[in-house]
Amino acid sequence: MKKKQQQTGDFERLNFKSLILTNPNYFGTFKGAGFKLIKAMSTNTSYEELMCLGFHPQLSQLEGVVYVKKNGGYSGGLCSGGSTEYVRFYLSFDGGATWDDQGMAQFSAYDMPGTKPLEYGVSMPVNPRRRFCWTENLIKARAILSWNEPPTANDPGYTPVWGNVVDVDIQVAPRRFFFFDELFEETKIKLPDDFILPVEKEFPIPIPEPEPIQIGELHKMYKAGKDVPQHRYLYKALQMQTNVSMASHVSGKDGSGMPVTGDLPKLIHPVGNIFAELKIDIGDLLDILVQTDGNTDYEELTCIGFDTTNEALVGVINLKKTSGYSGGLCSDGSREYVAFWVDWGDGAGWTHEGTTSVRVHDINNMPSKGLKYAVFEAVGLSGRRRRCSTAVTAKVRAILSWQVAPPSNDPDYVPTWGNREETTIHIPPGAYEDYKPILESISGVPVCGIDQSTGMTPLPWDQPFGGVLTITGFIPNAPDISTPDVDKLRYRVQIREVPPLPALPGPWQTVDNTFGISVIERIGAALPTQYGISQEIQPDGYYIYREDMNVGGLGWRLVQNRVLAQWITAAPMTGVYEIKVNAKDPTTGILYAAQTLLCTDGTTRTTVKVKLDEIAPDCLVQITGFSTTENGPVTPIAGCATLKAGHWIHGTYSVADEHFGSMYLDIQPQGVPGANGATPDPASKAYPIVPTLGENGTWKLDTTPMSACGYVIRLRVWDRTIVSSNGGWYCEDFEGFCLKT
Repeated sequence: MKKKQQQTGDFERLNFKSLILTNPNYFGTFKGAGFKLIKAMSTNTSYEELMCLGFHPQLSQLEGVVYVKKNGGYSGGLCSGGSTEYVRFYLSFDGGATWDDQGMAQFSAYDMPGTKPLEYGVSMPVNPRRRFCWTENLIKARAILSWNEPPTANDPGYTPVWGNVVDVDIQVAPRRFFFFDELFEETKIKLPDDFILPVEKEFPIPIPEPEPIQIGELHKMYKAGKDVPQHRYLYKALQMQTNVSMASHVSGKDGSGMPVTGDLPKLIHPVGNIFAELKIDIGDLLDILVQTDGNTDYEELTCIGFDTTNEALVGVINLKKTSGYSGGLCSDGSREYVAFWVDWGDGAGWTHEGTTSVRVHDINNMPSKGLKYAVFEAVGLSGRRRRCSTAVTAKVRAILSWQVAPPSNDPDYVPTWGNREETTIHIPPGAYEDYKPILESISGVPVCGIDQSTGMTPLPWDQPFGGVLTITGFIPNAPDISTPDVDKLRYRVQIREVPPLPALPGPWQTVDNTFGISVIERIGAALPTQYGISQEIQPDGYYIYREDMNVGGLGWRLVQNRVLAQWITAAPMTGVYEIKVNAKDPTTGILYAAQTLLCTDGTTRTTVKVKLDEIAPDCLVQITGFSTTENGPVTPIAGCATLKAGHWIHGTYSVADEHFGSMYLDIQPQGVPGANGATPDPASKAYPIVPTLGENGTWKLDTTPMSACGYVIRLRVWDRTIVSSNGGWYCEDFEGFCLKT
């Protein structure tokens, strides 16, 4: 999408919220009639910009990096709560024709002096369909950054006033299991009708992890016209034969860390007969490698940032070539390692905070702008947080190295294949208290984004909740989970009804249903992995807390989206409910209440109130007449009538709901013969143009472009309820008619 760069004065930035509350179309970005454009402005990136977007195939997680560029313009300093930067994610499986909403992440930005830009990371777990390794599963990802105004759900064309849109191509990891019927379908094998499968069709068959391709096979594969130099595809094999790093053997570095002199590495032992058999001159390759420091022809680290929600350092890597990554999707491929270093400014210099990696492969259909991969390393920096009177920033250095992990004792390491990036990050204000839970979001909405006077999101959308409410949060500095389950830290989520005053709230009830969580972890030097756990309530009414930011000092374990509970709501539940969470140490019996959050509007949250709406809209569409011209006299008719092409059809619609959202009128089928683009007027309407309780209205349709056929006019209606973290409650209605020539 084309990015518009525009300058603006302080007035629009300082008064942004009040301007759009008074007139949603003040800047010309609101999709709907009835509001006058005052000042055209969109995708302004002078204050913040989404710079990079990537995907970690093994974690199935999108990562974005946002630059916050200025010292002011973020609604206040560290003690005021600042303002919110929202990022909504989408995936497209048809080349960008349609997009599926994946959810929204956010972080707080503040007025604060110092080095700029500050680089923030945002993460979103996704679940695209995986395919067998012989099919390259390339899809598109989109992220929309919007300051102080969350992008509307299921609206991939949303245009932010402050922010921008980034589209990239990503690669989905292949499946590591198959079902027999799917295997035959994918391979187009036709089985005899009387063939009996040796196992049940629904029984999953695991696929063993592939072994690394051996030197001889790599040589044969890349020698055949792939244009990959020997010192690339044999790099790891050569590295394993030496006693020093190919890129760190130098005796000195200049001020930027680049090598200035050096000697060839000494071989530990003879390489063996394989290189001689392949007629490969090791000496020549080593000569070339000495001159190949920081090569970014194949991969390049483009952005790094700090994900404040997950307390993780993230990075985005651009892969540029089709070949040179040690094999395709059915092979073991190769690894892109990123080592993270942090300088806290305390005189201790660079501290190694962890090394992570992502697996990559040769891709035949490489997009012109490359494929965007991501790395993720949880670092658990909550202990670095301070009260809002003190700004905590730090320098971060990240070193990308293909196939060989950077040493953990050398922050000046220069990789042979890869590069180095540096930035400044900000640790959010507010010192956490150990073991006291933090309640973060409800169904994807930050708790600070829920108005506690209504239990809904703020104006102008004021959305209630329904369906399954996903409750997220975390417990700072939870003790090591290597202990047995009976001794692990536990937590409890409770709800109670809050009726209108003067009635008193109802009793607290414990959420105790079983639900699934997705866990990601990295242990030692292994790749980060993802797996599922079934969270079951324990006899004491608590769930076991599954996170550990320091698994024995050798890695970390994180619950994706930091899900604490799935609260199942349904009709006839309605009204306002309050949610709270606490923790318990099972060995001592000590209870820990949730701690209080400071929100960007100056309010605080310890618990959170939500308004429930479990009722779908009512909707009705009818045909009432036709006319020979648009404004001619209308002849009454009923539905299922036969009309002449070229006439105008007239009708009525009605939509009713407590929290009306949007309605759409269209003609089905759209094809040949078909409607040929004919569209009812109005084609759509939305709140707040339509009142929250809905409306009754009329529509009309010019049938001139339509072919003779049978049709239906379709009315689709959604309300504004956030149902199970997604779109609203839905209804639809149809009315049929026929056209003749």
